[in-house]
Amino acid sequence: MVNPMLVEARSVREVIYMGEASAPAGMTHYEALIERSAPIPDDGRTGPDLAGIFYTGGTTGFPKGVMLSHGSLWASAAAAATFMPRIPDAATLHAAPMFHLAAFGGVVGALLTGARHVMISRFDPGLVLETIERHKVTSIALVPTMIRMLVSHPNLPTTDLSSLSYLAYGG
Repeated sequence: MVNPMLVEARSVREVIYMGEASAPAGMTHYEALIERSAPIPDDGRTGPDLAGIFYTGGTTGFPKGVMLSHGSLWASAAAAATFMPRIPDAATLHAAPMFHLAAFGGVVGALLTGARHVMISRFDPGLVLETIERHKVTSIALVPTMIRMLVSHPNLPTTDLSSLSYLAYGG
């Protein structure tokens, strides 16, 4: 098994575009990548095997990688899914960076509850408010700093947040 701590990127081979429009020059559209790719066999990873390295500031505020197994991610997602409300047309907004465990937990929790995924390219409080209103977002996971930025944003009083019924936070 390759030690994930020793793998390094030597150069960028391809930039994948995930938007709905045509891919900009020099990029490959995500859908084209899927079309040209053959399925790969399941690697057979299970419970105790490493699933990913997620980053946290923890209590120190300094970033550190935490190695998590498939079993721990499954247990966490299953527990989180019990708290997520079952709402018709549920939509989860993914606004935090995907390398953060809270954001990844939101992805898996939305999958387990059948919610629609709404993604934005970066956290911007105005964009988050606009996206919640436009896509009728029902749940979101944020860290306290992001919440402070949202409640301080000048567009908050005029934004329709009535669809939002679940806010998970921590950090």
